[in-house]
Amino acid sequence: MQELMDLFLKKSKEKHSNIIYAQAYKNGILKAEYKLFPVKTRLNVWSVSKPFVAMAAGIAEKEGIIKRAESIYADFQQYIPEDGKYTRNIEKITVENLLTMSSGLKEPLFFCDDPLRYQVKDWIRYYLTAGEFVHEPGTHFLYSNFNTYILSCLLEMRTGENLLNYLRDRLFEPIGIGNPDWTVCPMGHCMAANGLYLTIDELAHFGHLLLYNGDYSRKQVVPSSYVSDACRKQIDNQGKDEIVRDYESYGYGYFIRMAPIPGAVLLGGNYGQYCMVYPKEKAVLCVMSLDGNDHTKIRNDLVDAAAEYYGIAI
Repeated sequence: MQELMDLFLKKSKEKHSNIIYAQAYKNGILKAEYKLFPVKTRLNVWSVSKPFVAMAAGIAEKEGIIKRAESIYADFQQYIPEDGKYTRNIEKITVENLLTMSSGLKEPLFFCDDPLRYQVKDWIRYYLTAGEFVHEPGTHFLYSNFNTYILSCLLEMRTGENLLNYLRDRLFEPIGIGNPDWTVCPMGHCMAANGLYLTIDELAHFGHLLLYNGDYSRKQVVPSSYVSDACRKQIDNQGKDEIVRDYESYGYGYFIRMAPIPGAVLLGGNYGQYCMVYPKEKAVLCVMSLDGNDHTKIRNDLVDAAAEYYGIAI
């Protein structure tokens, strides 16, 4: 595994990537590590936050709070204009449509650093009034932070507590993430799609939760069958005009991408936060970065290094 780490760091340093932390695990044991900072501080993992919301949905389903096949319409009806142009499609949006980024949106609306992020106060109302739901839910993949956010708000409505508190004793503490930090929106709901702060070790803990199908230290934190569904292709996310296949376009599960390496999954976040889980080799590879140019090169270097190390052609 040290050879794999060396391959990755060599590729990334050639591109002047700003890697802060990197780890490689085999069979749950840390085999190689890189640290730019001597202290493992918590950093925003950006969109790696999304798979945590997916796991929250799995726990909530087990507890009978939600069902993947159910419509979200009744919970959000108060926000939808009576004469809304897209009401018919909104009525059909299910929990699973949110999990697979197939709610029917034409455009993704704003992301974490867009100017509107700092202007819009009520994000639920914005999603349901400014969003153009032109597609039949479940038929069209479009990556949007709002799908994750709305699912988090749904769980809050049903449970009476925000996502952070709901998961505190159900997910975070059981996998060794004490006193978790998660940014909230202007209305006090967890941002959900991003804003979760983790150390590199804590990111690896979550990777191992996925590696062992929801089991962590012999405790079934998330139902095994649900984690299996979350980590397999549920919808095609390859662009129609995509000639050279992007490393994140090999299929999408529940807020989790399939990796180019068969059987592996890839969690990714802005500025270079990545966790690749490879069950066949019982491997978890984690990277935390602050790269503002093109952080996808870090993702590509990680995948390429793993493919070279394991002798896989991609």
